[in-house]
Amino acid sequence: MTPRSPAAPSGSPAASALVVTIDDAGRDVRLDVTVAAGRTLAVVGPNGAGKSTLLQTVAGLYVPPVARVAVGERALTDTATGVLVPAHRRAVGLLEQRPVLFGHLTCTGNVAFGPRSAGTSRRTARTEAHHWLDVVGAGTLARRRPGSLSGGQAQRVALARALAAAPDVVLLDEPFVAVDQPSVPRLRRVVADVLRGLTAVVVTHDLDDVLALADDVVVIERGRAVDQGPVRAVLGARHSAFLAGMPWLDVADPHDPPHRPRHGAATTPDRAPGTIVDVTDSHAPGPQPSAARPAHEQEDEQEHVDRPRTVADHADRVAALVEPALATRGDEVVAVADLLTGAHGSPVLARDAVAALPSPVFENSQMDGYALRAADVAGATPDRPVALRVVDPVPAGTVPAPLEPDTAAPIMTGAPVPAGADVVLRVEDADPARFVDPGSVVRVRDPLAPGTYVRPTGSDLAAGDVVVRAGERLGPARLGALVAAGVAEVAVRRAPHVLLVSTGSELAPAGASLGPAQVPDVNGAALAAALREVGARVTTAVVPDDDDALARALADVPADVDVVVTSGGVSAGAYEVVRQTLGAGDVWFGHVAMQPGGPQGAGTVRVAADAEGTAVPVVAFPGNPVSALVSFETFLRPVLARAAGLVPAERRRWTATLAEPLDSPPHLHQVRRGALDADGRVVLVGGPGSHLVARYAAATLLVQVPVGVRRLEAGDEVEVWEIA
Repeated sequence: MTPRSPAAPSGSPAASALVVTIDDAGRDVRLDVTVAAGRTLAVVGPNGAGKSTLLQTVAGLYVPPVARVAVGERALTDTATGVLVPAHRRAVGLLEQRPVLFGHLTCTGNVAFGPRSAGTSRRTARTEAHHWLDVVGAGTLARRRPGSLSGGQAQRVALARALAAAPDVVLLDEPFVAVDQPSVPRLRRVVADVLRGLTAVVVTHDLDDVLALADDVVVIERGRAVDQGPVRAVLGARHSAFLAGMPWLDVADPHDPPHRPRHGAATTPDRAPGTIVDVTDSHAPGPQPSAARPAHEQEDEQEHVDRPRTVADHADRVAALVEPALATRGDEVVAVADLLTGAHGSPVLARDAVAALPSPVFENSQMDGYALRAADVAGATPDRPVALRVVDPVPAGTVPAPLEPDTAAPIMTGAPVPAGADVVLRVEDADPARFVDPGSVVRVRDPLAPGTYVRPTGSDLAAGDVVVRAGERLGPARLGALVAAGVAEVAVRRAPHVLLVSTGSELAPAGASLGPAQVPDVNGAALAAALREVGARVTTAVVPDDDDALARALADVPADVDVVVTSGGVSAGAYEVVRQTLGAGDVWFGHVAMQPGGPQGAGTVRVAADAEGTAVPVVAFPGNPVSALVSFETFLRPVLARAAGLVPAERRRWTATLAEPLDSPPHLHQVRRGALDADGRVVLVGGPGSHLVARYAAATLLVQVPVGVRRLEAGDEVEVWEIA
């Protein structure tokens, strides 16, 4: 089996057209969809429109009352003739929103599973697996197991697994919804390269996916295909109600020849080469640079056009800014005894910690009772109890003498079991049901199996076992396990040092009495706790709305600061001290198409008193508390969590059902706060306001409402992130 090129040309023998017909009165879905050979079709539309029905029907996971699915000349489903090819024999590769990888297999084993199931030899299947892992940019993950992968890494491996079976059709269902935002643009480029020349269907809510991945697009509303054609033509014309509600959409002239944009951006004929059109723009294009000017100058000028960045773009830029600064921190070896003082917080293990001792260290009693020999009481019955002579007791912390036959030693929980004894009789099961003095007699009325209420040596851990794995945080239970296993020192990730600066003349430090017109420094408290939660060491500062005060705060900091985080002072109004102080330097300030958290800043800043100084990344968040916390969760937390080695690095994410309707500005990605009700449905906690910090504190979820959604009804599905 020869690995097939991921870029087979359109129309090659490897590509076949896909034709789908569905008539499902129960779901109110009636569709006729065709995907040309070697082309990618994006499927968009509101929730509940029928997108999932289309995908499930092609995959063979659902059979409508009337349906036909054909790839080339081969029918996969035909209800009229009774044809139904099982899902695993369809040669259809499915990449789900949240792929389920086999936890007991390595990444290579996961990808080789399909070829092996098809009868390919082990060696050839492994060659196939390595080829496809390399194609999707996951070659370095070959020996790792799924439990250690980030969302983006798992999605790459799942894509390689789908392709390794040489499918005739590739199906992608919201392919980036489970991927942390900074990884989305990079993974989107990988998928776009892989899909070239393949017949594929992509279901998505994200029009960035459409522009980056698809040749054609179909818009489905209320179970009907209301528009279908080349991406530029359909998105440019906006005939459907779904697209008409997106005034920010900026695409090329719909009469241009179809063209799949590279890397998620669209170039237009009236723009100079090198200029990028952001498809989430809410503003009309600004003045165009001259085509005669160098591309890098045009890009520099374009960066200053006042238009919002997409959430994914800003997350990618923050990651590119911060990750290199954190990559050189390295590890440090710390004594476990020092970790118990709390001085190091709860660090993340850099290397596996291995048990030096078995746990338990010796065979000990599970109960307060009598240690005895099972053979001595093998014939005991309630009518003919066995009498044993009581010898000296065995409290915890003592070394007992060997136990003689026909004797019983009172023993305490955790005490060593005497040599010769192999069972413990609970004191409440003895006759009398209490401890008696040495020389007295205790009677046993029932036989006991060897090992009863005895904890064997090493029954929890054997010497040499892994106690805590790399990437795991050393919380209370794991520290206890290290001590139990005799581990003296461990290698931990060196904590990033973050300077957290709260700005505003109205701020009073936490716990201080409020003066006239003052408010507590909520951001300083909340962001410091959030930073420490992902393993950062935090130095805090509160500065008024004064440029010199902020400059002094940045100059007078420890030399080992890795990242500066500010809150407040980033908008375009007056008294915006962060923007006024840093805006003339190497820091970008602008808007991100997100609510809350629109105003943002990112760049580098000098943080030393000398003229040269040291340039470190600065990430600037808005001042409203909810905006600052949502910004941290969206842009910075995933970067710090990956740097700390947390597994997984992302918040747990899934799709849940709304218990109530919500409205959202269609040109923004809205982040609402929510919780689950008794039925597992999402209820909103508080309104969209960015000042409702108490409502944020009561929430357990962040509810993600993507760009392009104006309203969701009760029963619609939304992506949620677990924050508590």
